[in-house]
Amino acid sequence: RNFINTNLLLELEEQLATGDGTAPDLKGIYTTATAFDSASYTGYKTKYAGLYDLILTMATEIEKNTKYNCDYVLINPADALQLTLEKDQDGNRINLPLLMGGEMKVKNVKVIETPFIAANTLVIGDFTKARRYFGDNITIEFGYNASGDFAKRILTLVGNMEQLLLVRNCETDAFLKSTDIATDLTNISATVA
Repeated sequence: RNFINTNLLLELEEQLATGDGTAPDLKGIYTTATAFDSASYTGYKTKYAGLYDLILTMATEIEKNTKYNCDYVLINPADALQLTLEKDQDGNRINLPLLMGGEMKVKNVKVIETPFIAANTLVIGDFTKARRYFGDNITIEFGYNASGDFAKRILTLVGNMEQLLLVRNCETDAFLKSTDIATDLTNISATVA
């Protein structure tokens, strides 16, 4: 029972992040989000852009002409490491204040590390525009092997959860995703003279 509960919750987290929307899967927030078109980005570009700069740039692209307020960014732990280990040319940590208080933030955007977002990608947005609905708690059903051979003492356990992640079509612009962080960083970097 504990094994099924734990793995159902992990499956739910994966579905909420990257589910493809094909029944019975949820349509995850990464799948729902629009891809950030960094190649046509014309806003402010900084020299030596890092992941911190990409998160701020994408948040600004969402917020600049809308009512949205970005509150979370989902990112793979391997990429989040860039935020914590980034140093200037003198070896000083650049983003040290972000780590204080036990949570990592980029401006007002809380960084959520999850292995269910692929490395070199991220999704950011106003998560108040994503609504999660759920039915009964986890249900677990027990059954004996269908072959009817009770002597084998085979017992089947099935766990189920009813969930729905709703992002209204008129609010999908509250989310942006980077499908290639490395390329996006190159595209938002100013030319160094």
